[in-house]
Amino acid sequence: MTKQENIIDGFCKALTKIPDFKYSLKELHEFRKKFKKQTDKYYKGKEEKILKNIKNILLDDSHEITKNYEKKFKKKIKDVDIKGKTTDHFDLLIIHTDKTTNKCESKHKLKLTDLNNEKTPWNIGVQCSNMYVQNISDDLTNILLKNLYENVYKELEKKYELKNNLIPYDEFKKDILKTCEPSALYLKELKAKLKKIYGNNLYGKKFRKNLLKEHISACEKTVESINEDIKKNIVNKINSKLNDEFKDKEIWLNTSGQLDKNFTFKWWDYFNTPIIEDIILTCNYDTGCININFILKNKAILDYELKPTYIRFRNGINNLTLEIR
Repeated sequence: MTKQENIIDGFCKALTKIPDFKYSLKELHEFRKKFKKQTDKYYKGKEEKILKNIKNILLDDSHEITKNYEKKFKKKIKDVDIKGKTTDHFDLLIIHTDKTTNKCESKHKLKLTDLNNEKTPWNIGVQCSNMYVQNISDDLTNILLKNLYENVYKELEKKYELKNNLIPYDEFKKDILKTCEPSALYLKELKAKLKKIYGNNLYGKKFRKNLLKEHISACEKTVESINEDIKKNIVNKINSKLNDEFKDKEIWLNTSGQLDKNFTFKWWDYFNTPIIEDIILTCNYDTGCININFILKNKAILDYELKPTYIRFRNGINNLTLEIR
């Protein structure tokens, strides 16, 4: 949740406490949805603006970042194409005077930072890859969701006084895996109730904490059900996706601060793709989530390690994802 959304959320709650205030909380929530669409559009536009600014700077031969590039990569920049679409695994295509190119992944941090201390270029951008769990393993997805369905969601109608009944599992699975908002009345009502009770900020986390015992039970049963064949399939799928993404990131660029005023930068060479040999799945008894630790096959030739991560619902209670950091 962004700072602007936090402000709106607190403001809406405060307004409803004013005597004779003419707008209902539902109307204010509708206003907030419109505001969220505007902020999402704003931040998408902001990312595009950052890439455009970087392009303009790189095309300036006199700028330090351009000189540093030419010194490091022994190439002179002729042009820069902005990529960064969902089908791309990189942000900028840097074209050289000799017609060769470099596919560049860009990570920007608003706060001015000494980037020389960073060990990986994705450290300032949170993750190097974000994956949908259903694309990694149907078995893991089904086992986890069925356990959540049986141990958590079947108990929610009375607890949260829901008017809509729990939908059949197949519908539940389809809806809860959506990257956008759920469409089933049951999940839409549940999500609205959770936001009303716990607030828009971290309502999914607070929901799990309030039903920690139930989530732990689902987590434990899932971990116990994941056999070696399923683990091997997960490892293969993650390795395949990482290979596709890393091979398209030929170089990396970190920037921090205000690009039109004062900023720092750091160029990075190509990073060898991590090759995962095995994974260790455990239940996190503090959060009720599944933790994943990676055992790397090529650790000896890497200058970094993959941090332990966990499976989470990115949108509160839907959009099941795994972040590689």
